Amino acid sequence: MDVNIITFGLRKRINTQMWDDEKIIAALEKDADWGAMKMLSNGVPIYYRDLEYPNKKIKEYPNGKRFIVITQGRTETMLEEIPPRKDRKSVWPSSQ
Repeated sequence: MDVNIITFGLRKRINTQMWDDEKIIAALEKDADWGAMKMLSNGVPIYYRDLEYPNKKIKEYPNGKRFIVITQGRTETMLEEIPPRKDRKSVWPSSQ
């Protein structure tokens, strides 16, 4: 079966019969991480989840500052600032 995936606006086609779940997850993480780092390097903040802050949405700015945020419609509220990531080369915890 072919599956279309979109990570940060990039569409890719994956043939799932050729891949096991771990390889698909690894490929998605690599693509998403590349996209997130590219956005930061171009001055665009990113949003993601972090295992250190379960059920929280994190907003990270290109300068490394991070905040726990909530959004309702177009309104965003910053709840608290949290420490920057230790490894600024990747947003994925498995890479740290």
